Amino acid sequence: MSYARDDYDVAHYLYDGDFHPKKLEIICYHCSQAAEKAVNVDLGSQGGLAKVHKIGFLLNQIKNILPREKGVQITEEMMDWGDELSNYSVDVRYPNQLQIDEYRTKKAMEKMEFFVDWAQTILDK
Repeated sequence: MSYARDDYDVAHYLYDGDFHPKKLEIICYHCSQAAEKAVNVDLGSQGGLAKVHKIGFLLNQIKNILPREKGVQITEEMMDWGDELSNYSVDVRYPNQLQIDEYRTKKAMEKMEFFVDWAQTILDK
């Protein structure tokens, strides 16, 4: 989880800092990385650590491994958020692939925060 927190901190540092212009693509990349690493920690805690970088796939694996009795719920909205964040880790490598603006970056930050907090809650149970 410390690796997820590192990406989380970098995303916040770049987003909240006095950088002009803000490097929105890099911020979104770190949002994706933080969410992916956090979700993968939950999967790994159940013995299913995956070398896959698609958050939606990882969430699906968690859904199949973790019992609902443990309070783990994965919604379609979470799956969509995971797919959206995953795009930032791949598409950022190709110029002109992403249409990122301040609004989308803010949303990526919110989704990253959700996944990191969600993953930590599961680990704490």
